[in-house]
Amino acid sequence: MYITFLNIILSILTLIVLPICIGNTICCILKQDISSAKCFITGSITMWAVCQLVAVPLILLKQSFILVVGILSLVYAGLVIYGLCNKNSRNGYKKILLNAREIIPVVQNDVKKSEKILNVIAFFIMCLAVVLIVFASIFLQHTDADDSRFVVNAVDIYRTNRMLLTDVNSGNAISSFLGDLNKDVTSPWAVFTAYISKITGTYPSIMMHTILPPVIMLILGAVYWILSEHFFGKDVFHRSMFVCFAILLNIYGYYSVYTSETFVLIRMWQGKAVLAGVGIPVMLWRFLELYKDDKKGNYLLLLIADFAMCLLSNMGIILCGIMLGCYGFVYGIARKNWKMMVLLWLMCVVNVIYIGISYLM
Repeated sequence: MYITFLNIILSILTLIVLPICIGNTICCILKQDISSAKCFITGSITMWAVCQLVAVPLILLKQSFILVVGILSLVYAGLVIYGLCNKNSRNGYKKILLNAREIIPVVQNDVKKSEKILNVIAFFIMCLAVVLIVFASIFLQHTDADDSRFVVNAVDIYRTNRMLLTDVNSGNAISSFLGDLNKDVTSPWAVFTAYISKITGTYPSIMMHTILPPVIMLILGAVYWILSEHFFGKDVFHRSMFVCFAILLNIYGYYSVYTSETFVLIRMWQGKAVLAGVGIPVMLWRFLELYKDDKKGNYLLLLIADFAMCLLSNMGIILCGIMLGCYGFVYGIARKNWKMMVLLWLMCVVNVIYIGISYLM
């Protein structure tokens, strides 16, 4: 098993360029602000949500993985093509390319020279911190007993085109979902990683341990950057320091093998680690956006995020359902908007359905 230069290029196109293109399309359709970071995050969670919607029914029907690959590819390609054909989406690409304040936010003409120097230093330190955790995720590879289920499931799907119908202990084909596979049916993160491996021609074990973690770390950095805007507005210095502080919390939170920071640092190939490191901050971001403006687009993006979190882990189904219920209650009281409170509670139906499926199998 090895990785070629072509595999790396295809991985960059599939995990970075494709999400930005899809995110641009979704942001334009739902009338969201356009930036490279927002499109990257939105596109990534949209890809996860689509995989969740497509994979779970086909897994229950015991269909071939090739069918999932075909449907996902058509949907993703359709979103990109729509974005290229739609005038607003094409303008979105121009905003991404021309908006230097988002890519290099220190390039600003409306600040004093001394302040710009501080911004440059702070932004540079932030970039170094992000690069640090990205390289750490590549070179500080961690393997343990979890590989015998999470990675093995993805490898088996990739090689046999059977989805979760192989006993990971014996390697024998099975006719029904047994043991921990019940949880994977409703949270098929292994199917998504197998799909990315199939498209890029990269073996799943390499994809999950070497390629996927640094990409997830980039998403994590983008989420922190977007969250910082809610706290500090356009203040580049304090936003950069916020991202650095959040990354340092992850680094120095590795005091036990059970902390969320540990999962972020060395287990980012696992769906539950992506949930802890990226999923929860993404949900908080969408909650803040909805609280700022309860327009339809923000509600739909929160729904997309909910489906995406369900893909990552069975715990994501439960935890995001609780978060939606609690946030709906607080939102209703704070804003006196009982309609939105009910709509947020109705969103929990998605989580209840997936929990029901898990228990009925």
